[in-house]
Amino acid sequence: MVGLGGLGHMAVKIAHALGAEVTVLSQTLGKEAEGRRLGADHYHEASDPETLRAQRGSFDLIINTVSAKLPLDSYLGLLRRDGFAADVEVIGVDQVDEADERVLRSDVRFRFVIDIATLTTA
Repeated sequence: MVGLGGLGHMAVKIAHALGAEVTVLSQTLGKEAEGRRLGADHYHEASDPETLRAQRGSFDLIINTVSAKLPLDSYLGLLRRDGFAADVEVIGVDQVDEADERVLRSDVRFRFVIDIATLTTA
């Protein structure tokens, strides 16, 4: 969770109620006691570069509730790789036209992924 303001505090409460392990990243530690009272398991000062370095690759999901401009690249590095696999339907390159027709008919659940092994080189 990035930010613990009007929207952020509700996100902490909801995530905690749903059983998530909640970490708040805030610009200062000034609201740490409040964040923990609302259900945050961890609270870190995001303005400290060492904090971002230490948390790198440790989150499954980040909810940003801050309206100010943030260095998003720094926060994206905190996400765990391969943590969210989208539901996909794998198709061969020879099925692309059919997939396109299904998209137009709204006959698709989530997304198509083309199996690169079905590509041939000339």
